[in-house]
Amino acid sequence: MSSRANPSAQAALHRAMADPALRAVGRVSQTESRYALPTFLWATGSGTPSRRSSGASARRVIRPTADAARAHMSRVAPFYRLNATDIREATVRRVHDTGRGGTIASMSQVIDGVEVFRDGMNVLMDRNQELVAVSGYLPSRDLLGRGAARSFRLSASEATAKALEDFTGLGVGAGLVRAVSGGRGGYQALEVASAIPGLVLSQPLRAKRVWFHLPELLVPAYYVEVLGDDDSYAYVIGAADGEVLFRKDLVVSDSFTYRVWADGAAPNIPWDGPQGTAPSPHPTGSPNLYNPPFVAPNLVTLQNGPISTNDPWLAPGATQTLGNNVDAYADLFSPDGFSGSDFRASTTAPGTFDRAYDTSLSPSASSTQRMASVTQLFFTNNFLHDWFYDAGFDEASGNAQAANFGRGGIENDRLRAEAQDYGGTNNANMSTPADGGAPRMQMYVFNRPIANVTVTAPGAIAGSYLAGTASFGPQTFSVSGVVVAAVDGSAPSGDACSPLINNVIGKIVLIDRSNCGYVTQVLNAQAAGAIGAIIVDSFNHGTAPGMTGSGTVSIPVVSLTQAQGNTIKAQLGGGVTATIARSTSVSRDGTIDNMIVSHEWGHYISNRLVGNGGGLSTQHSGGMGEGWGDFHALLLTARAGDNFNGVYPIGSYALTNSTGPMNAYYYGIRRYPYSTNMTKNPLTFQHIQNGVPLPVGPPVASGSDGTANAEVHRTGEVWCAMLWECYAALLNDSGRLPFAVAQQRMTDYLVASYKMTPNAPTFTEARDALLAAAAANDPADLAAFWAAFAKRGAGTGAISPDRNTLDNVPVVESYTVGGDLAVTDVSFDPALFSCDGDGYLDNGDVVERVAIRRDRAGAGATLGERGPERREIGGI
Repeated sequence: MSSRANPSAQAALHRAMADPALRAVGRVSQTESRYALPTFLWATGSGTPSRRSSGASARRVIRPTADAARAHMSRVAPFYRLNATDIREATVRRVHDTGRGGTIASMSQVIDGVEVFRDGMNVLMDRNQELVAVSGYLPSRDLLGRGAARSFRLSASEATAKALEDFTGLGVGAGLVRAVSGGRGGYQALEVASAIPGLVLSQPLRAKRVWFHLPELLVPAYYVEVLGDDDSYAYVIGAADGEVLFRKDLVVSDSFTYRVWADGAAPNIPWDGPQGTAPSPHPTGSPNLYNPPFVAPNLVTLQNGPISTNDPWLAPGATQTLGNNVDAYADLFSPDGFSGSDFRASTTAPGTFDRAYDTSLSPSASSTQRMASVTQLFFTNNFLHDWFYDAGFDEASGNAQAANFGRGGIENDRLRAEAQDYGGTNNANMSTPADGGAPRMQMYVFNRPIANVTVTAPGAIAGSYLAGTASFGPQTFSVSGVVVAAVDGSAPSGDACSPLINNVIGKIVLIDRSNCGYVTQVLNAQAAGAIGAIIVDSFNHGTAPGMTGSGTVSIPVVSLTQAQGNTIKAQLGGGVTATIARSTSVSRDGTIDNMIVSHEWGHYISNRLVGNGGGLSTQHSGGMGEGWGDFHALLLTARAGDNFNGVYPIGSYALTNSTGPMNAYYYGIRRYPYSTNMTKNPLTFQHIQNGVPLPVGPPVASGSDGTANAEVHRTGEVWCAMLWECYAALLNDSGRLPFAVAQQRMTDYLVASYKMTPNAPTFTEARDALLAAAAANDPADLAAFWAAFAKRGAGTGAISPDRNTLDNVPVVESYTVGGDLAVTDVSFDPALFSCDGDGYLDNGDVVERVAIRRDRAGAGATLGERGPERREIGGI
């Protein structure tokens, strides 16, 4: 069976899109070619800056939101090949209505009491119930087979055993898994009857029946979650033969350092970190190695954050950081989760958690230090829970709470926030199972070294230069000597890519960076008798490069920027003496960097609201997940009175000093800082594609050749830059919108856009979701957002690459705004989607597997989908 919709389905969509009567109702802007179904449809007249104000509608009777949504679904049904029964029996999964802006009815398909996995249709209406847009799709029940084709031949236990076989790589007999009582929300609880080597579960197994949407039919299957000590995966297992139809890594890894400070007055917004709020935006807007002083934290008294329900974080008389929304603790020892010698922060007096974190000491200096860290992690996660609740991330929408107070959703899934986790360093991650499974945030300690080149003579250049470090050679050292330039026997003579011909015995050698590899350069200096090496960068990147490689290097090595190296080179004729040194700085606790915490929390909300844990399953959408995470950090750090056209970095506290000359308060963890100033951040839509070099101009921390632009964090930079342009447009419109109003609107729009974003989204689909949220509320905001996207190349004519691409190629940019778009022709080319015989599409460390099932005759194949298997270590 083909991996794409059959020709009749393609033809039906083509006819619908060309039908003048239907085009008067809506216009399809995005499609899913596997099913020949729209993923985003604009109501005719919506989605452009010319849309009339929703307040201009004549008076009309306001119906229940679900009834209004079904009426609109009936009008657009031919686009989706839905019949009257499909629409009548569609289930209302949730209704988004904050009392302001648009309302969204999110519909799912339940057939014979079994839901269709992940598929959903979101109907956005303005306050007068006029249709604005539709995102996602529902499959017609006509796709369901008959008789044996729709029977669940395997049990939940057998399907879970198949998932465990994939998870562990071991043979797991069905008899090893058994059903137990305690399932909630339609799930069957399960347990392993006897130990499986290497399997350590952090939460109980659970499974439920689903229908899985293949291109031409719905098949019976089980959704299964395996939440392990280190790895966590969601599966869909075919109920006919145990085939793995879907697999998604639930862990999103990033490199962060967390610690919490906050405003002393309501709403008690957390600060960036120990540096307070003054460094954001950057005071000068230039990469000048600015390093701010730390400020004292506030003692804040409150019951809850900015939430209309006033639900308290802790019960009366509580003595530790274990509340309804968050369980925060120091996870210092295996196994994962709260166990053994792990501990939560305890009260220092009744109702008080009063411990000050000492930034001059290591994160593990004492239990007091660790409990201060845990307290801040508890505070920040609870604040974020409350801040986004009234924007629509409530119980029915799948937020994480132990008790849901009868407001919908599945209970007993409070967020587990793990401070100073034993499992790693220089990193952090967020795991987000579907509603009812507890999300887990793991924060690590950062312990990177500091290196310096201290010139002692001549006096004209004497001083200390921050240097870059190497992963090879000695890791701590202090060596002094005369500095000489390398001279080898081939051009260019200063890069030490061949044996040295000048006398460097007992001296420190200054070497130009080259393409032959750092280890080769240093080994040639070492063989010639040098006592140390300094690598000088070949481009003005603004920061000294980090050096990687492997080899038997025994002499110390550091790096300098091109400008620093040129300063020293100019004085070599008069004799230069210097000391190169590397030491380990005081480690920093990722737990207390609020921008990193909010980035991780951004993964949680985006994964819950887009596909309930399974929606961001491709390389393309995973990149947007990283961008959404960054944008949540920017939402937290932007303050009234800021220069919103300035420079905003992410994760500065975690990086400063712990990684040498990072220019952390300018770049943060990204190649460019976030800014509306194109000379500071010139990224546009095209820069998500592998092989597109970054613009020449501002120095960039790394990756200037663009070879890895499709890597999720780098793709995310582009998406966040677009979102920041949208938010800055609201913030800069101070004559119309006060800061607090603009902040609230952006929060509302963001949550509504998550709910309108279809599964496995492309950039333009997610763009349309945000535009639709604005269109339902204020035409001025819609116009501002269109201009913001167009500025970054995602205007009305922009075209995203295929959602399943691994290199994000090709992108069509558009810098124009306005006018209605109409699709006049649709073509489908199966040759554009293929895989080699082993069923894998391979691109470095990202592998997407397509599960293929052939019938006994060997003719045809049914293709499911399998999300990218990726583990990102270091670097958010």
